[in-house]
Amino acid sequence: SKVMGKETFGQYLRNLRLERGSGLRTFAKRIGMLPSNLSHIETGRANPPRDERIRSEYTTATARPPVSEIVVKITSQ
Repeated sequence: SKVMGKETFGQYLRNLRLERGSGLRTFAKRIGMLPSNLSHIETGRANPPRDERIRSEYTTATARPPVSEIVVKITSQ
């Protein structure tokens, strides 16, 4: 769901993954996460990862601003 008319963290990550043509299972494997956990984050049923390694993997895999910066931005809204 949208938060105050803005994309949620999970939606943002899902869109980045899809922009790169990566399937959920493939991407989850690349970042060392269970596909079900990644799905829960993308759909908003779970909180964004707190594990710095996973956030770093997302950043590397998506080649976007560090996810830790995005988490701070989203959680401070």
